[in-house]
Amino acid sequence: QEMIGKNFLGWVHPEDLPLAKESLESRRQKPGTAPVSVVVRCSDRNGNWRYIEGLGTNMLDEESVRGIVINARDVTERVRAEEAVRASEERYRDLVENSQDLICTHDLQGNLLFVNEAGTKISGYSNETLLKMNLREMLAPEVRGRFNKYLAELQAKGQAQGLMRIQTAAGETRFLEFQNTLQAESLAAPIARGMARDVTERMQLEKKLRASEER
Repeated sequence: QEMIGKNFLGWVHPEDLPLAKESLESRRQKPGTAPVSVVVRCSDRNGNWRYIEGLGTNMLDEESVRGIVINARDVTERVRAEEAVRASEERYRDLVENSQDLICTHDLQGNLLFVNEAGTKISGYSNETLLKMNLREMLAPEVRGRFNKYLAELQAKGQAQGLMRIQTAAGETRFLEFQNTLQAESLAAPIARGMARDVTERMQLEKKLRASEER
């Protein structure tokens, strides 16, 4: 009783009003076409904004209807969940990109799929170059033979950790303390997600300390 005779556009959020009007006008001008879905914010009886998904169909030519039929449902929780996921992804992306540690992903052959900014600084390679490389190629030549053992451990245990010796683009040897895990959930193919910290200075200091103690 409270809604009959009222213009539903009066309940639409001012920012979404142009979209609602455009959608309505589009339906009015195109009878017999496929329904079009649109999501707008509408005010409920208590003044709260709810996300409403409406599917409009032009049935003005139907003798028994002579109107535009809109099937609508409340999708507020879905939209808020999507917004929360996006916010979480943005925070994670910010954390990854600004981390001082190397963060990367690679497939089960070792081909690099993603490397953050810290990874490019530590390795000396550009991001474009890294994404064309296999992780094995980053290792110092004398330890590359151990790479298959690492891959086998990762697949068997779902994780692998230890000390990695790499050779930078400039030919410098650096030591990275890594902890990698196997990720398979919701993915077409399993990948390894890795995090590594440059501990070269610590290793050099420990070596000097041992030499000093021996003397």
